[in-house]
Amino acid sequence: MALAGVIGCGGADRPAAGADGSPVVAADASAADAGFTPAVHAHHPPLVLGSGGVIASLRLVTIVPANAALGDELFRFGGALVESDWLTAIGDEYGVGQGTAVAVTGPDLGSAEPLDREAVEAYIASAIAGDASLAPDGSSVYALYLPDGVDLVGDEECSDGPDGHHAAYGELGDGFAVVPRCQGIFASELEQLTLIGSHEIAEAITDTSDGWHIERPPEAPGWRWSASPWLGYNGPSNAYQPNVENADLCNGTRVVEGGMAYQRSFSNRAAAAGEDPCVPHLDLAYVGVSTANDWYQAQAGGAIDIPVAGWSSAPAEDWIVTQRRQGGSPGWTFAGRLAGPRTTMVNGTTYQLVNDGEQATLTVSIPADAPVGSWQTFYLTSFRFDADGNRGPPGDDYGHSWVVGVHVVAP
Repeated sequence: MALAGVIGCGGADRPAAGADGSPVVAADASAADAGFTPAVHAHHPPLVLGSGGVIASLRLVTIVPANAALGDELFRFGGALVESDWLTAIGDEYGVGQGTAVAVTGPDLGSAEPLDREAVEAYIASAIAGDASLAPDGSSVYALYLPDGVDLVGDEECSDGPDGHHAAYGELGDGFAVVPRCQGIFASELEQLTLIGSHEIAEAITDTSDGWHIERPPEAPGWRWSASPWLGYNGPSNAYQPNVENADLCNGTRVVEGGMAYQRSFSNRAAAAGEDPCVPHLDLAYVGVSTANDWYQAQAGGAIDIPVAGWSSAPAEDWIVTQRRQGGSPGWTFAGRLAGPRTTMVNGTTYQLVNDGEQATLTVSIPADAPVGSWQTFYLTSFRFDADGNRGPPGDDYGHSWVVGVHVVAP
């Protein structure tokens, strides 16, 4: 599914500091005490396998239009990806192995109008036309990297930050991934493209069509409240995403291999063990938060305090935790306010700090006229800064996520 609005463009990601004014710095997990036990925390929702839709042996067809920058680098990335330790780590438990790579320079692509799915598929078809060996074969993912200035529908001019999506391509079980350009807070344009590209490729190979995803229950009355709030995480709309997948649960993560940056991906095994739920694992402590419940009930005109538990996979310095609204009922806005055990002030902005075993509180206020059944999900993000105030120290992630929901019930 798309990486929508998770790491946005703009100035929201300012340097943060500890109580003494110094930046919050990542702790090295290799220095952790052998007897350390993470605080009790809830686990991310597991992925379940549908009727299929997994590409076991990948043929990655990287397509870069002739008028797009960084083509050589993206072709090298595609060649490295199919033989990488990253692919082995993210695919092992889902039945995915290594594969082969093909590089295609497509015709110039310029468009005054944002591209919808039909336009993306039409361009891919034009790029591979004339070479029968590139036709869909049931094992291919066509990864299209757009030129600067060509937008996707729903993310015009980087409105939702770095974005991308994937879907089935043709009728044989192939898939496509499409990545526009929006550097956001990433270290470089190339890092943005490879992180979003690997996110979408990871999902295309494990869930081309009804593969590995968060279970979505039948839409019987009250079905939302028995479902994971992650199903509504991917944007401010009433429509739950049809599939939320392995890369979605690890948005904001990264690992560098061979000089290339990949997004890490969700592991059922690691999450069930209470570890860092994203693979490949890093040599730094995973820091995050969780809530005891997926959904909390509230009444119109009232407010609810939701305990937010901090936890880390190894001893770590205090880290930042923030909140923002995600999916919700159209026309209704539930206000959220987060309070941690400590705060730090940076550039006039107050940030909340938390640590393993500590509790923050998310207070959600409900409009007085909110109807029964209206709802809102909140995205809680934990992250760290390096000694120079840059988000995501070298070798670390940009952030770790948790989603919790609130819905209105009758008095």
